[in-house]
Amino acid sequence: TLDFAPSRWLHRYVQERTWHPTQAFTQQPDGALRMTFTVDAMEEVWPWIRSFGDDVTVLSPAANDRE
Repeated sequence: TLDFAPSRWLHRYVQERTWHPTQAFTQQPDGALRMTFTVDAMEEVWPWIRSFGDDVTVLSPAANDRE
């Protein structure tokens, strides 16, 4: 589960693409865009997540569960 910073261009960028077939989005009260998806392994996902820098917060997996 990821929260993307409140940013119109970022939300549009993320929502206009299919990153994963299980992805789902919800708008949060604080303006963040929450993205959920399910994968078996995170190795290939981490570089993509990190590419957003400070504009993304990883809510899960928990830090001690991250590969």
